[in-house]
Amino acid sequence: MDFGIQDKVIKKIEHYCRKEELFDEGDGIVLGVSGGADSVFLLAFFCAMQEKWKLGLSVVHVNHGIRGEAARADEEYVKSLSERAGLPFFVYHADIPGLAEKWKMTEEEAGRYYRYQCFEEVRKECGFGKIAVAHHLNDQAETVLFQLFRGSGLRGLGGMHPKQGCIIRPLLGISKEKILETLQESGIEYCEDATNRDNGYSRNFIRNRLFPEVEGKLQKKVQYHIAASASYLRDVMSYMEEQAGTFFREKVKREGNAYVMERSDFLLLPVALRREVVFLMIKGLAGKKKDITGTHIEQVQEIFLGETGKKTMLPYHLAAKREYGSLKLELEAEGKETFKERELKPGEIYEIPYTNGEKRCFLAEKRQISRFSERNLKKYCTKCFDYDKISSVVLFRYPLAGDYFWLDRTGRKKKLGRLFIDEKIPVEKRKSMVVLAEENHVLWIPELERCSAFYYLSGESEQMIYIEEK
Repeated sequence: MDFGIQDKVIKKIEHYCRKEELFDEGDGIVLGVSGGADSVFLLAFFCAMQEKWKLGLSVVHVNHGIRGEAARADEEYVKSLSERAGLPFFVYHADIPGLAEKWKMTEEEAGRYYRYQCFEEVRKECGFGKIAVAHHLNDQAETVLFQLFRGSGLRGLGGMHPKQGCIIRPLLGISKEKILETLQESGIEYCEDATNRDNGYSRNFIRNRLFPEVEGKLQKKVQYHIAASASYLRDVMSYMEEQAGTFFREKVKREGNAYVMERSDFLLLPVALRREVVFLMIKGLAGKKKDITGTHIEQVQEIFLGETGKKTMLPYHLAAKREYGSLKLELEAEGKETFKERELKPGEIYEIPYTNGEKRCFLAEKRQISRFSERNLKKYCTKCFDYDKISSVVLFRYPLAGDYFWLDRTGRKKKLGRLFIDEKIPVEKRKSMVVLAEENHVLWIPELERCSAFYYLSGESEQMIYIEEK
């Protein structure tokens, strides 16, 4: 169906789509159509392109359950447009206010999230490769300003991409004013959404209050300039992402729930690329980037460039730390399990948590040394302790103030805290590293494989406690 849009307007948008490589001949495209001016214009454009590009098209409309009869009227209008165009029509109904409360989002966020779920569902059902949405030049300017206000970095200031995964935005090169002018000239009707005048929504405030003030008093073409600047910034970001990605693959190592790199490598990076590497680390661990702002990136940089042992927490339970010569970004467990101290008793098995998230199981046994040759002791035992030197209860527990360790048989001692420093154990791990101790004398640190020399076996030893890893 031809909606009668001016040929020069169609060609301008088609040129933009070719330049950005938004779709190819024979593509299947899901069109998100609300019934408003922008999405009706999007539908009209693709109807004009359908035969020329041999496109498969389907229309999706989402009723948000907010505007009652007006929303039902929008739904019927989009359905009628789809029928006139001969396109499959899919409609979804939702209680967006209820979903917003359930998902702990604003209604704007919940509506956007639900819409894209619906678009994706239809895309898969139809076997299509693309989803087209009706964001235009003015939307781009609003997005950039919104990101600037919320403290976004360079990436956010690049605004929306013309193509992002299977999402395409063919109208980013055309203004709202041109869309409305073209619809009026073509005699194409559209629905008015009263919520667009509600300045309680953040983007509506920018659109309805802020831009008119700036355009009236400072710069009439401010939205064009912002959108153009965003395009330049996306080009810069594309190059930076390529460079940061190369560094990330070569220098950043994955260790369980953490990314680790050498501080010396990080310091060689230009400042701008440091930010991008940090962003890749956060995104890689969290699996998402929402709620990560430029402020968070700077916090991580301060930790990485600061003193050993410093730490900062980020959204998604992420912790940035500097550990001597290395830098770490770690996904910490929510509500870490606490180890309960246990008395060492022969014949029992002990599950010991390590600070890297691993757990090891050990069997403790009491034996007569005469039954074992030196070779058999090494074969069967993980660690051996002279039982006759133990005079009180021995516990697996967390470290305590006053704990100490024998370094050699001469009785040279070292405080456990000092030993941790010498072993370069990060501050946040020291209190959660399980030890085996008799009062304040530490017999064994399983994770470090260190034993106190006081409990070494000797020629006079008769009985021993040996601990074997299972």
